[in-house]
Amino acid sequence: SLLPDNKSNALNIIIDDSNGSRLIDLGSGAEKMIASLALRIALYNLSILQKPDMFIIDESFGVLDDTNRSKLISLLQSFKSMFRNVLIISHIQDVKEAADNLLEIEANETTSKIYLE
Repeated sequence: SLLPDNKSNALNIIIDDSNGSRLIDLGSGAEKMIASLALRIALYNLSILQKPDMFIIDESFGVLDDTNRSKLISLLQSFKSMFRNVLIISHIQDVKEAADNLLEIEANETTSKIYLE
């Protein structure tokens, strides 16, 4: 649910599930991550501005358990029809395995190497 806060001109995001209702601030890391993705896609679909052709997610999968991570990876497959490129930055193996292309960066104290797989 979305509730406007007329005092601060903010939009309160409410999680409403079997545990009751609460502000997103009180949600788990997974709930916040999923809400963030949902809002980004909603704004993308509602905007009359030029649409970007890239969607980027940076290190967000660590807050998900295996089941939710698997479901989210499946959802991301559908993003391919909306965006030319979906860039995911992650160190989690099953996320990397789901990628069509992999760019691996190996860094140490003095150098970095980039591998394209």
